[in-house]
Amino acid sequence: MSGAQKENPGAAATATEANNVSTPDGFKHTESPISKLLHRLDKVRQTGRGQHLARCPAHDDGSPSLSVRESSDGTVLMHCFAGCPASDVLAAVGMELAELFPDYGRREARPKRRGERRINPLDTLRAVDHEVHIVAVVAADMRAHRTVDDATMRRLTLAVSRIGAARGLYE
Repeated sequence: MSGAQKENPGAAATATEANNVSTPDGFKHTESPISKLLHRLDKVRQTGRGQHLARCPAHDDGSPSLSVRESSDGTVLMHCFAGCPASDVLAAVGMELAELFPDYGRREARPKRRGERRINPLDTLRAVDHEVHIVAVVAADMRAHRTVDDATMRRLTLAVSRIGAARGLYE
């Protein structure tokens, strides 16, 4: 067992689970994104399931100030409480931002089902943004005690429905 694994048994278990993963397109992955990052950090301690604290490599860190968490889709989220940008943290350990995502190095995050259309998350965000603006305008009218007609209420209901449908795309 390596020194990093002895000091950080949670990361070692995560790395073991992700070892020897191969995809249909021939790419091989030997470590999950969180394991790859945790193995490059010092004084890592697990604070919860998929949550860790470590010394930030981007500044002279006397005590752990870097929070590292794995989201439900395997994406790594991090925050330095001293204010270091993620780009500085990653540069200090020789990684790139793209390596924090589970689909790094693959052509697709998951295989498409026959007939399934991939939806660009940015397009979804733009559509949700538009619907949120409609909700905000109607809410402002209601707060100002303006009369909201039936057509506006139908549009508000449609906006709420579309926001809920967009959320369902990524669950």
